[in-house]
Amino acid sequence: MKFQKRHLPSLYREDVLTDTLKYEQNFQYMIPILKEVELAEEDFFDLKNYCTQKGLEFLCTPFDLSSVDFLMKLGVNAFKIASADLANLELLEYVAGKGKPMLVSTGMSYWEEIEKAVSLLKDKNVPFALLHCRSVYPVWPREVNLRMVGLAAPLAILGTTSASRSLSWPHPWEPALLKNTSPWTGACAVLITKSA
Repeated sequence: MKFQKRHLPSLYREDVLTDTLKYEQNFQYMIPILKEVELAEEDFFDLKNYCTQKGLEFLCTPFDLSSVDFLMKLGVNAFKIASADLANLELLEYVAGKGKPMLVSTGMSYWEEIEKAVSLLKDKNVPFALLHCRSVYPVWPREVNLRMVGLAAPLAILGTTSASRSLSWPHPWEPALLKNTSPWTGACAVLITKSA
């Protein structure tokens, strides 16, 4: 199971968090939602324990350095890096410094950003895998671009990701497409996520 962890005061100035109306519309929209859905730290301990009881791996995406520290205290076995943070070299370096395996999504990234992130992670000698993903939900077959996996194969261990907002697959081809095409693209992992 994969979750997300943000420490909002580490990501936004105090006045952005307390008076969103002074700022552009995306802050007015996103900040209240992020405040509402952010889990308490105790909830993460409960969720990790539940995953362990059910034999599931608990994964979490940290969006800031404070969240990385919290997840280390929680005892995660690996980190998932969001596509939006592939070019956040400060975060990548901090997470890599923890020595845990990393799953790094590449959606929305330029090729140069992927190469720079891979170079940093290789220099840190941390185990990692790149996940080719599309930051569009649901993704249509014509937009999957699995050729990208083959292009990135020389850089790192590879995988593909897919996500859907529904509890059932919106397209019956989606899981089969990933499972059946991943081996010929060079991918060795498939991560299928469900977004609420």
